[in-house]
Amino acid sequence: MAESEAIFTANESRGVIKFLFLQGKSAKDIHGDMSQTLGDQCPSYSPVKYWDAKLKTGHFSTNDEERLDDRERWLFRKSSMLCTTSYWRISEFQLKE
Repeated sequence: MAESEAIFTANESRGVIKFLFLQGKSAKDIHGDMSQTLGDQCPSYSPVKYWDAKLKTGHFSTNDEERLDDRERWLFRKSSMLCTTSYWRISEFQLKE
């Protein structure tokens, strides 16, 4: 297969990293193997090292983690502030009794 045909998505690259990790290879060896095979299409060492570290902690999903959008983040902060405020009001009330 010609190098120009070897285009991997981020998730496919993570799958390769996971496969080589499960074979017992280090991040450096994984990057070396991918670089040798994929050439310019190989991800840099940084994401290989990142995913190697995640795999070592038992995080085996190669999918992107779901991220909160701006509105969800705002609602989360708002609910956290309400919980904190309610907690302090309850604590102050209990102290006065």
